[in-house]
Amino acid sequence: MTSYKGIIIASGRAVALWFRTLLLGDFESLRWTLHWFGTLAPGASPISHRVPWLAYPAINWLNKYLTLSMVVFEYGSGGSTLFFSGKAGKLISTEHDESWYNVVSKRIPSTAHIELVTPEPNPGARSYTTTSNSSMNPAYAGQDFSNYVRTIDKYADGTFDLVLVDGRARASCIAHAIPKVRKGGYIMLDNSYRPEYADVMNGLLSRYPRKDFKGLVPALSNRFGMTTIWKID
Repeated sequence: MTSYKGIIIASGRAVALWFRTLLLGDFESLRWTLHWFGTLAPGASPISHRVPWLAYPAINWLNKYLTLSMVVFEYGSGGSTLFFSGKAGKLISTEHDESWYNVVSKRIPSTAHIELVTPEPNPGARSYTTTSNSSMNPAYAGQDFSNYVRTIDKYADGTFDLVLVDGRARASCIAHAIPKVRKGGYIMLDNSYRPEYADVMNGLLSRYPRKDFKGLVPALSNRFGMTTIWKID
């Protein structure tokens, strides 16, 4: 009975969220209605649907922007890895979680490369800043993500058409990613509404043109998401 009750509650939340989307006139999300409900089905996920775990308006933008001539880098793998593999000419992904890496790496084509870079213990890790290489997640307290953050450093400046920051130590990742994006390319940050990203958004990224995408998110039935891009000029 408990499982049925949970399904009923989750379904009610999803329907309520969809009606909120309708009232807001968010047609960028509403065009994905059937897809969104499909991702909420038992056993479904962004991986199974080969879609980024981003706000749907951001996915719409990616579908228009990406071409097979582009090179993409992402911090954090998942449904986005499979999505980018079919949209960009080359994809480089870095992942910190070994079990998740094993799931994703078995599904990607030869045009994509995913690298496992796990954090190292550092009991004296500093507070969260663009130079701390740390995560705000309590599960990673005392963990140093320096090697993970610096994965992008091996590539020449101006290499990437897009860098998606959707993993750990995001503020530090952004600091390292900016010079690696070509002029006219983009940095994309997921969950950009979180207060811990305010410093980097109001600091390093503040000089670049910004666009926010808000709306429904695949496999998420209880709230809207927010994804932001900055054009690096």
